[in-house]
Amino acid sequence: SPDFRRMNEETTIPAALDAGISIINCGNTRRLDEPRLSQKSGGLSGPALFPQTLDNVRRLRDRFGSRIDLIATGGIDSPDKALQVLAAGATACAYFTGFITRGPLLARRMLDAIVKAHR
Repeated sequence: SPDFRRMNEETTIPAALDAGISIINCGNTRRLDEPRLSQKSGGLSGPALFPQTLDNVRRLRDRFGSRIDLIATGGIDSPDKALQVLAAGATACAYFTGFITRGPLLARRMLDAIVKAHR
């Protein structure tokens, strides 16, 4: 979770690497404390997360280099955003909110954009 940046970077990711695990999911839903919600908290997902996702990808790639494979998640809801996280150092990207809001053809549009960018 991006809510635990320090623990992720100083403890969790190094421990994963020591255990032979190199695939890291970078991003995803953020915790949101909101007293108006019945549980007093919830999760923030969707496009609002994208700037932080992009920053996280850049920072983790800079810090861990080629030792990790990064799957970027969080706010990726367009082919352009998929291309941005890949250019920033993500190995792959994934999304959920974009599937709900943009429909199932988003995967095809993203793939077409990625293939075109790598020709």
